[in-house]
Amino acid sequence: MQKGGGKMAGMPVDISRLFVMLLEQCNFSCGHCAWKDGRLEGQPATHPGYKVSYAQMRTCLTEVQELQCVQRIHFSGGETTLWKDANKDFVDLLIEVAAAGFEPSFITNGSSFGRYDKCQEFLERYLSGSNRTLHISHSLDTFHGNFHARKGRAKSLDNLIRFGKGQRAEKQDLLHMEVNACISKDPDSLLPKDMIEYYRSQGIGFLFCPVRPSGKAKSISHLCPNTDSDTPEELGAFYPFLQQYKDYMKSWSRCVSLYGEKYQFPDGKVAKLRELREFLVDSQSPTSTPA
Repeated sequence: MQKGGGKMAGMPVDISRLFVMLLEQCNFSCGHCAWKDGRLEGQPATHPGYKVSYAQMRTCLTEVQELQCVQRIHFSGGETTLWKDANKDFVDLLIEVAAAGFEPSFITNGSSFGRYDKCQEFLERYLSGSNRTLHISHSLDTFHGNFHARKGRAKSLDNLIRFGKGQRAEKQDLLHMEVNACISKDPDSLLPKDMIEYYRSQGIGFLFCPVRPSGKAKSISHLCPNTDSDTPEELGAFYPFLQQYKDYMKSWSRCVSLYGEKYQFPDGKVAKLRELREFLVDSQSPTSTPA
């Protein structure tokens, strides 16, 4: 994949990442979730049972390859590791993304890695089928409750680290793991400091994100940090992490998103799946009108 802008049909295209909202299904029921009643606010394509099919992903990969600039494809949900379709599971999908020339990444609540044998099977399958870096973002926070609070450890993350350390150096380099921790204004939403320090010492990076007032989280909107502000009063416990979060969001400024049958661009324009080329041709035309 080219870095920076690419070309499609002779036109400049400035997109570096594809975000795929993969499915609605989840085995957790967190109070801070952006999903509510099977839907994502502002995304009419989502509904109870929503899932991007294998056929849709194959079409998407073909279209995005033509852009010649996308480097990473990121999957979110729902719980991504639960995805299955057309006799394919999520590992199969990750391998196909890598084979198409992209670096796959996904966010997970870690439930598929709570047992070491399952963690080992998942990662060994990926590494045996790909030589591209896999980015794993582990949601780990007080809202998910997926760690032992007294011990300051998460079994799923420990298993991921254990597997990585057991690999040869060249295989270790293909596994990039980080923690994604949601924080509200409440100091009690912070992970224990010694837990963060321990996992950092194991090579795990941390990204701290604000709880947003959408979906189920509307019920705790009074605890949601106002990221349009830079004052401790409006941000609460999230205040120390605001700049890191803003820098992170800049890295997603050149991202197109897939929701079912539609691509959504950073400027709000929408293109239909299977019509990406036509959309880009029309959008570059001097006589084109906004979508």
